Amino acid sequence: MSTTTLESRGIFNPFEDAGLKVRPTEVLKSLGWIADTQKKSVSVQAAIWFVQVETFHRSEDTFLASGLYENFLPDHRVALCKLISDGEMLVRAAQKIGLADDAPFKLRDLEAAVETLHSAFHAQHRNGSTEETRTQVAAMFPDEE
Repeated sequence: MSTTTLESRGIFNPFEDAGLKVRPTEVLKSLGWIADTQKKSVSVQAAIWFVQVETFHRSEDTFLASGLYENFLPDHRVALCKLISDGEMLVRAAQKIGLADDAPFKLRDLEAAVETLHSAFHAQHRNGSTEETRTQVAAMFPDEE
């Protein structure tokens, strides 16, 4: 089996012409910091997102205590949707790229936080379907009233 060099095909390659051989494993090893940088980037973004989630929950507490919570429900819905969307994107990035080894959280923590936000959304903002759901459940079990 013969190998074809770039030079034999009339293409100048300074690595082959100088007798330098670059192994793919060496290239990957020397560029490993890029992957680590991507993992750190996802981890930093996730850490910031966790702070945003905590801030959101504190603001909920503040509005509940002030008696103005009902007035802010439309804004609450928008903010919650944004947090869920951002969290879902971070989960996907962490699944594809990974998180930094020294991140103070794991993928499962990120996934759990997003799921908790989904639950909060359904509990607070799906009130239109609640009566319909109760009616359907009652129809399925008529003897249980």
